[in-house]
Formats: sequence, C-alpha cells, structure tokens
Amino acid sequence: MKVYKELEHMTYGVAAIEGVRDGANFRAAKLAEKDPLRKQLQQLATSCDALRSKIVATKEGGMITGEERIRELLGQLYGAVTGYDGKPTDYQVARTESLGHELQDVIDDFQKLAQKELTGINAGLKKKKLEAITVLAEGDWEKKKEESSAAAGAGMRTEENQMREMD
Repeated sequence: MKVYKELEHMTYGVAAIEGVRDGANFRAAKLAEKDPLRKQLQQLATSCDALRSKIVATKEGGMITGEERIRELLGQLYGAVTGYDGKPTDYQVARTESLGHELQDVIDDFQKLAQKELTGINAGLKKKKLEAITVLAEGDWEKKKEESSAAAGAGMRTEENQMREMD
C-alpha cells in the first residue's frame, strides 16, 4: 500500500510540475518575442522540465535507452511487491522509503521554485491582463482524480445497464 501511495504522490507531483510548465509556455506564446516576461516564463518552463526529468525518464526511445528515474524505479518496485505472495521484504520497504524521500525532495524543490518565481511572474502577467499561473494543490488533484474515477465508474455502470437491457 505504501508503494501505491508513493506512486499517487508522484503522479500528483508530475501533474503539478507539468501544469506550471504548460501554463508558462502557454502565456509566453501570447507575448512578444522580446518581452522580458516571455523570457522569465520560458526559463520557468525549462526549470520545470528539469525537475520533471528527475522523476520521469525523458529520453526518446523509452525502454531502449535504459533511462530509469523515480517513476520507473517505483513501477518496478510496485510490480515486485504485488507479484509476490508474501509480505514485502525489508529491502522493498527500505527502497520504498528511499524513493519516497527522493520524490519528496524533487517536489519540495518544485514548490520552492514556484514560490520564488511565481510572485513576480504573476504580477507581470496581471499587468498584461493574462491569467496568473497557479500550482495545483495535492488535495485538488485528489478531488479531480476521485471525480474522474466516479464518472468513469458511472459510465461503466451505464454500459452494463445497456448490455442488460439488450439481453
């Protein structure tokens, strides 16, 4: 269960980083090439990508490159734990803790970056009448995840009901 929770926390972290990166890129595209705010936004997006690459393998070629980051390592660990009938080994428990700390360090670095950069950037965006960039809170991410799971479940029930009606 602990590995699963780390996977969820990782998914949130990547979503938050990508949200800020994508928001920065989107707003930068609306500004003139020589606008200093555009350069700040592009730098923010680049910094977000650098943090994201600590969590997710980003090289072209996927499995062929052998690049492993926290996501790949957690995925392997999750497979090993769920594929074994017994309780997790001491090594697996320790590895979960270790990867959890690595992940939290990256998320903490992202939070520091966002706190440092977004105040000035958002002030500049406001002057240009552009929407501020916000960081997705983990609680909000969890609500969205639950809502989409509930909607998917409702859709499946609807399909099941339709199948029953056909019989």
